[in-house]
Amino acid sequence: MRCRRIALAALLLVGIVQIAGGEPTLGTIPDAANADDLARIVGYNDMASIVGAITQKVEARHPGMHFDLVLKSTRSAPPALLDGSSLLAPMGAEMLPAESTAFTQRWCYPPVMFRVAHDSLTPGALSSPLGVLVRNDSPLHSISMRALRRLFTDTSPGLPITRWNDLLPFSDLGNQPIHPIGLAADTAIGRYLLKGPLKAPDFGVSFHGERQSRDVAAAVAGDRLAIGLADLNMTSDRLRALTIIDDNGIARAPNRATIQSGHYPLDRFLMIYARRDCSGGVDPHARMVLNEIMSDAGQAIIRADPLGYIPLNRTELRAERAKLKALPPELTASTTKILAGLTKAWKDDFNHLHDRLRVVVAPDPAPPLGKRNPGLEHFLEGQGDIAFLSREISEADLATFRDHHRGAAPIILPVANGAWNSFGKLDAVVIVVNPANPVRQLSLRQIDAIFSSSLLRGGRAAHHWGDVGVRAWQNRPIHIAGGDAWSGEESARALTLRRHVMSYRGLHGRWISAAGTGNDASVGMRVAADPLAIGFTGFGHVSPAMRVVPVSVQGQSVLPNKASIMLGRYPLARTIDMLFYRPKGACTSPSILNVAHFLLGRRAQRLIAKSSTFLPLGHAQIGKARAFLERLCQ
Repeated sequence: MRCRRIALAALLLVGIVQIAGGEPTLGTIPDAANADDLARIVGYNDMASIVGAITQKVEARHPGMHFDLVLKSTRSAPPALLDGSSLLAPMGAEMLPAESTAFTQRWCYPPVMFRVAHDSLTPGALSSPLGVLVRNDSPLHSISMRALRRLFTDTSPGLPITRWNDLLPFSDLGNQPIHPIGLAADTAIGRYLLKGPLKAPDFGVSFHGERQSRDVAAAVAGDRLAIGLADLNMTSDRLRALTIIDDNGIARAPNRATIQSGHYPLDRFLMIYARRDCSGGVDPHARMVLNEIMSDAGQAIIRADPLGYIPLNRTELRAERAKLKALPPELTASTTKILAGLTKAWKDDFNHLHDRLRVVVAPDPAPPLGKRNPGLEHFLEGQGDIAFLSREISEADLATFRDHHRGAAPIILPVANGAWNSFGKLDAVVIVVNPANPVRQLSLRQIDAIFSSSLLRGGRAAHHWGDVGVRAWQNRPIHIAGGDAWSGEESARALTLRRHVMSYRGLHGRWISAAGTGNDASVGMRVAADPLAIGFTGFGHVSPAMRVVPVSVQGQSVLPNKASIMLGRYPLARTIDMLFYRPKGACTSPSILNVAHFLLGRRAQRLIAKSSTFLPLGHAQIGKARAFLERLCQ
């Protein structure tokens, strides 16, 4: 119950909408993400530059999101993550078993660890892969992992290695004792060595433990009989690192290429721990950061970091991304400003029914175009799962999506009708003329003949009113109003008309040239002043000085109203669309389908009706949309 109460309170965050679904359980947003979208991250000082650059990119993608970075030390990270004051725990060493146990007792699960970079070979970096260090005048140049275990522990198979003859039978060091030196068993590196590469409960009786790698390096530099285990970036003009023979008998040189390939036996990583809630899921803000640092752009930030930390290789990246994806599913979605209230209503009801799947929706402060809407841009570039659009997707945004999805277009699913008569709220597009114009109706073919140069519906271009059946005005010219709405970047209404009328049978319609005839906003004024003018606008913008022309559909005149829109009869109605990606040759994500089926269901459609702005889908529209979803996996 405690986790459930925390989760419900977290849903009230300003600027974030969550839609949840899937298996029944709740997630949480801890205190580190507060009502001002300020998230604190406490942890490792050597990761300050990397984490700072990553969080700046997240802030740019999600306006209103801000991070407070308190990066002082590795050991400061676990307590802050445990008490909820830190969103993530950047660390240079693994958490202690006792810390993991404390997490399980408080948060239901231990934290989950993600590798984000290999350690650095650059002098001055605080985290480095480990090396087997000897003096430059040592006769030893390589050592096997088996020999290393027999030298540093007393429990490995085979006789212990205690003297130089055991390693180099004919060296000048003869029967002198080897002095194994390293980090003490209670240090982070000591624990790592025993648990990982050395596979032993403790070091051997002849082992000497120090507190810092620099102390090990100093001890080895002063003792030709010593072999040390310490940070690899401690090599100097007096010390060198040995090549290591791995357990497969392959020599692994201590260099950047071997480390990044994942083959160096004493490799270590920079890590970020994330707290899991009682659903096993990870906070949405934390996912933003983790997704960013594990993206190609995030790894490029690591590559450029002056401390020399080494990016993960492709295999490691796939493994860490899969680890994040395997956690209870979370979908990231963008919405537009005018849809924020409706998406919040959907979220609340969906959370009530299915509270494991979480969809983070960040309402945008800008028009619904990718270059001005960071949330939509995130979706177009493949970093988000769903986008809710309050207009047809623009050609530029389609191109961006295809660039990031191997040429594939997004799946577009209508989930609601726009308003039929509220201007600026996806009201239907209408053809308008002067009240003195005798035209009674226009077919889609006639509208195409007036506005297009492609004429994909057949016939000839209409230059005179007689060309579209107005016999009383047989030779009077048609005056286009609003041509600037498509002369440059298409307006939302122009895009609707072109796609629904001028584009036909899979072919892309093209506009006639009508630059200099005004934009969307001037259509009403031009039509009112000119009986020969024709244009289009939103139904909510119609005034007594203009007349709406019915659209002829299968021989019947259709005007936009609640009935014709919900029955799917008016061809220039606009819809609220849910966009998502379906990988080629694969089924759509079940998590995304859960959201889609909910939005097409009675509860979500009732919420649309209650909005007093938008219209629910009609029965035929819902049936068509559901059939479309079924075909996505066929």
